[in-house]
Amino acid sequence: MLNNDEAEDLREILEDLYGKNIVANWKMNEKILEVFNDMVERNKSCSVAMDYVPRPITGGRPDLAHIRSQLRGMAARVAKRNAGISGIYLICSASTRYTFRFKFEEAGQGVSEPF
Repeated sequence: MLNNDEAEDLREILEDLYGKNIVANWKMNEKILEVFNDMVERNKSCSVAMDYVPRPITGGRPDLAHIRSQLRGMAARVAKRNAGISGIYLICSASTRYTFRFKFEEAGQGVSEPF
């Protein structure tokens, strides 16, 4: 069971992500915390994958020359992550926020997952 401080901290984070009106009816509980942990892990794995994605090319389709030109940037992003300097890509954050909203709503209303 979450203590009062944990519940309030979790509510504050979720309100920042989804808004006070949406989160107002969610009961902060262990299931919500589990869903939040899953979302954080998904954000991290998505952001790791994005380090290996070449940046967009203007017009046309990326070819081998474009990939070659992107290798240094990819390697730099991997090196930063390996040095502990990394963040979450906005696309990952937006995607997981959208994907996990229904899971949070179920967990916050005490609905168990179907078999």
